[in-house]
Amino acid sequence: SLLQMLSTECTEGTGSDMKPRRNRARYHVCQRTRKDIQEWSSKTGIRHSFPSREDLSKVEVSVDLHRTYMKLLRTMAEQLKHIVALSQRRQAAEWLELHFHRRALSSPAALRCSLRNRIERIDAHREQADALVERDEDNLQMSLLDTGPLDVGSEDDLDRSADLAELQIDLRIQRGYFEGLLGAAEAIKPKEDAKLIALRDKVLPELFSLTDDRTPRRVIVFTRYKDTLDYLENNLGATVDYQVFSLHGELSDAKRKEVFESFSATDCGVLLATDVISEGLNLQTIACKVVHYDLPWNPNRLDQREGRVDRFGQRAPVVFTRLFVCRGTSDEDVMDLYLRKYMRMRADQGFSPPFRASEETVLRILAKRRRKPEADDAIRTLFDSDIEPDLPDEERNHLARREGFYGQTHIEVSDVSERLRRAHKKVGDPNRISRFIVQGLRRNNCSVQETDGV
Repeated sequence: SLLQMLSTECTEGTGSDMKPRRNRARYHVCQRTRKDIQEWSSKTGIRHSFPSREDLSKVEVSVDLHRTYMKLLRTMAEQLKHIVALSQRRQAAEWLELHFHRRALSSPAALRCSLRNRIERIDAHREQADALVERDEDNLQMSLLDTGPLDVGSEDDLDRSADLAELQIDLRIQRGYFEGLLGAAEAIKPKEDAKLIALRDKVLPELFSLTDDRTPRRVIVFTRYKDTLDYLENNLGATVDYQVFSLHGELSDAKRKEVFESFSATDCGVLLATDVISEGLNLQTIACKVVHYDLPWNPNRLDQREGRVDRFGQRAPVVFTRLFVCRGTSDEDVMDLYLRKYMRMRADQGFSPPFRASEETVLRILAKRRRKPEADDAIRTLFDSDIEPDLPDEERNHLARREGFYGQTHIEVSDVSERLRRAHKKVGDPNRISRFIVQGLRRNNCSVQETDGV
């Protein structure tokens, strides 16, 4: 580890059991949360480059799905529960149920695609299914918890594999159910899609109105699924009020660069993106508004998406976030159980709390709650009032802060500045070091060309 490279006294243990020896490592590590920086800025009067966040009460966008679509979701829940009961591979069947439910909450288009894939798999079924069972369960788990790779095409391939998971039950029963569901899903029109209407007619106009000299009229809309991205592009692209761009894993690097440049140059635009851009790209100079069109079940995805714009160097004074939540569905239960709590602790503490629940724990919770029927609602059955020990809570959040290196308020910035001045006096300031390096390169017959003074 880096700490061990600094000093062997900074760590104890070996391999995966290695951990910092805090009484020694504290001399080498100083973590500052956003709240620490803001407090330091208010004391010194020195402006910091972190944006503010809106109040959490403005983040959630609650949507009542159309009654026709809710009826379809109830029918699907009942039929998938029957498939679960018949399956010899109960765990895979339960995860498939969760997968279809999540796809349906993303968009009708994503659900239709999954149903077609499922029917094609049934029609093309062969006897080698037993060898595919273990692989299918792994793919279902990674698709549900967003833990698969983010490279080009990988997540789309993972979702398709999840659609096709082998359950080892009567294929005629499966096909009958899925064919009926597909017919109902194909009858759902965009005018019956409450999420699409809310995005187009409410959320985007509101975010576009929040603008000033430092706040551009550009919005990034994240979705987990490429099928949903295509659906949104088709149904938003006809507007004349703003330009619509799309970015996903199937694009080449050159095409991605072209899309980024076009989006950054537009005065008013929407960038539809899958999670392929939720890591490694910094967009703080071109946008400050993020929409989560579908709800991540892994809170780390929230941080990854928002982190593209909510970071040091953001030009806008405020970062705006909107998170779609479908009322009367598992979205509300996921929010109640841990996502809302996670966001509140992040806002209160100034850093993202660790999400310690394992992938298996999360899926076990989701599957268990869906097995507990509620008389008043066939859809909202994911969670009951049980407290799960691995999910976020205030005590664990404070423990993470104590065990880390956050704060260290006894270290004054003025002291750091004085030590830096002493170091420069001994080894030279940055300009002197730069001259030394350039002279050394030229002495060894290297060609050095300065660009913009660098």
